Amino acid sequence: MRHPSSSRGKTPSTCHACRESHPDEAWCDFHGMPHNRDQFTQVPHRPIGVLNECKQAISIRASRKRGHAPITCVSCGEDKESWNFRGGRQKCPTCRDCEAAHPDDHWCIDCASWLPKARFTRTGKDGRFLTVRCHPCRTAHAHGVSVRFILERQGVSAPECAACGSTDFLKIDHDHGCCPTALGCPKCVRGYLCHECNTAEGLLRTPDRARLLAEYMERVALSSGRATFEAIA
Repeated sequence: MRHPSSSRGKTPSTCHACRESHPDEAWCDFHGMPHNRDQFTQVPHRPIGVLNECKQAISIRASRKRGHAPITCVSCGEDKESWNFRGGRQKCPTCRDCEAAHPDDHWCIDCASWLPKARFTRTGKDGRFLTVRCHPCRTAHAHGVSVRFILERQGVSAPECAACGSTDFLKIDHDHGCCPTALGCPKCVRGYLCHECNTAEGLLRTPDRARLLAEYMERVALSSGRATFEAIA
C-alpha cells in the first residue's frame, strides 16, 4: 500500500522517511547514489518532484539506445560517448570534463585553443550560449577566409587594425568594387580595421579626401592649439 504522500506513477526507489530526511536530494537508480534535486527532471503533480534517474542517466540511456558512435574530444583527444558532449554532437566539440577544467574559457574551433569567454559572442534568447568561433575568427569566416589568410595578406602576426594598430572591435576591410555587399570574398579582403577606421574609410572613400581632411585637422590643431584639438578628439 502506498504512503499517503507518495507519488503516482513509477514507485520511488526510496521510502518516504528517507525522502523527508534528505529534502535537497533524490536517489538515482542508474548511478546507485543520491544527487541534488536540480540534477533531476522535474515532473508536474508529483510530490517528490523527480524521476528515479537523473538527467545525465537519461541522456546516457538515450545515447546508447540510438547507437551513437564515440566522439573524439578536440581538447583532450579522448574518445567518449555522445552524452559527454553538451549541446549535441556538432555544436560542442569539447567534452564536459574539459569544459569543467576551463570554467573561464571557451574553445574556438578555428584557433583550436581555449580562449577567454569575453572573446566570443553570446547567442540564444538569454545569451547563455557562446559562438564556436572567437570574434576575429567569426568575422573572417563570414567573409570566406581564415584569420591566418588575413594575417598573411596584412603582414602581421596577430589581428590588429591595419591603420592604427588597435585590437578592439575589429572589422574586415574589403574592396566594395569587387563585392558591393557587406561581405567580401578571398579576392577582395584586404585586412583588419577597427570600427572607427573602417567607418572613416567608408565615409571618406578616396585617399585624396582623407589627405585633405588630415591637412584640415592639422591646420585646426596649429591655429587653435593642439591640446584643444586633442580634447575634442
